[in-house]
Amino acid sequence: MSTPSEDRRSRERFEAAICANRARFYEAALQFTGSPSDADDLLQEASLRAWRFWHRFEAGSHSCMPQYLEWSYM
Repeated sequence: MSTPSEDRRSRERFEAAICANRARFYEAALQFTGSPSDADDLLQEASLRAWRFWHRFEAGSHSCMPQYLEWSYM
């Protein structure tokens, strides 16, 4: 079980990853859906799913993908 301090650091790393890559993810979602509102919904759903599985992420585990996509692919 993780400590509150570890939980806080994990949340901070997740938030930093989302903020640093939001524009890229939005552009990909917009290309995929063709609709700004659908792209927003898709980005929100993907972010929630990524957070749910964040504890299982291992950096470098998907070496064929750019690092900013690794955790979002779960």
